[in-house]
Amino acid sequence: MLPFSFFQLYMKNLALPHVADVEAIETRSELEALLLESKLVKRYLPAANSLLRDVYLGSDRPWTLSPPPDPEVPPEIRAQITQLIASEAQNAQMHGQTLDPDAGHFRFLSLMHGAIQAAKRNAADQAALATDKVHEILEMGRFYDAFAEFLVDLPLFPYAVIKGPVVRMVPKLTWEANQPNIQNRPQLFW
Repeated sequence: MLPFSFFQLYMKNLALPHVADVEAIETRSELEALLLESKLVKRYLPAANSLLRDVYLGSDRPWTLSPPPDPEVPPEIRAQITQLIASEAQNAQMHGQTLDPDAGHFRFLSLMHGAIQAAKRNAADQAALATDKVHEILEMGRFYDAFAEFLVDLPLFPYAVIKGPVVRMVPKLTWEANQPNIQNRPQLFW
């Protein structure tokens, strides 16, 4: 029995409700059937491959790294806020002012809110830097090229495989004190 293929899935889910006539083509082997299927997909379903490529290899990245929704405020920042509140309370007492506990609590909450907003901005910046670094690694390792080939194979064959990553040593040129320096560095390839 032949594996269930993309073409069969398409015919079952999308095309069959609109079919008026069915033609069966007999082949001598599974390989011949796969080659015939490839030709039929190219002829009758070019949009399937085009859609996959547009979705996954368009100008936007098909993936993203998101920052945590509620990043923690670092303990040293919490300690600084507590110390600032204590220092402000001490200054107020030294100048003979009465302390309102609600005002101190409100001051603490407003400073914590500012610290939380700063932590969110920092997390978003770190996620953006990590996204750019991952994208750079994928581009340098030619992942997108391998993925494009995978997307071409996916509607044509019963299965498709992306092999990798493979780590290779690549020479990297750097300049130190106006002198060129070549070092081998590991790089991922697909």
